[in-house]
Amino acid sequence: KQKTAYEIASGDWSSDVCSSDLGCGTGLCGPLVRPSARVLVGVDLSSKMLEKARDRGCYDDLVHAELTAYLESQPGRFDFVVCADTFIYFGDLAPLARAFAFALAPGGHLVFSAEERPAQPGRAPGYDLVPSGRYSTRRTPDAGSRLSNPVEPPRTRHRLT
Repeated sequence: KQKTAYEIASGDWSSDVCSSDLGCGTGLCGPLVRPSARVLVGVDLSSKMLEKARDRGCYDDLVHAELTAYLESQPGRFDFVVCADTFIYFGDLAPLARAFAFALAPGGHLVFSAEERPAQPGRAPGYDLVPSGRYSTRRTPDAGSRLSNPVEPPRTRHRLT
């Protein structure tokens, strides 16, 4: 059974959870994740957004970095990762999925949102850049398995749920 983001986020977490809010922006998700996190790291590409997130006072660390590169530098660190309204800035999610698999601890959870468009006959699976300037992912029969079982570095294998 797949769980909703709310079910995962409100689960029975110990106080020893290392969490990350990727693409944290102004820190809107920080106060929701903070109560169950021993460590909460916010990461964003925009230094101005990070200044606003700092004002919320709920992050242990705020990192100015590109998400894929940051995740690739954090092997097995995170038990819980939130990535809300961030995938819209990525077209091909495969490199990002590999980076998540690398940075998640065994049994770790990734909670994310994505803008979805239905599959269209004659269109290749993948993503579209829509008029709003955001990327949307086209639903395909194997879309869940691509994120659940990404091609990973040979060092490790984690299941994203």
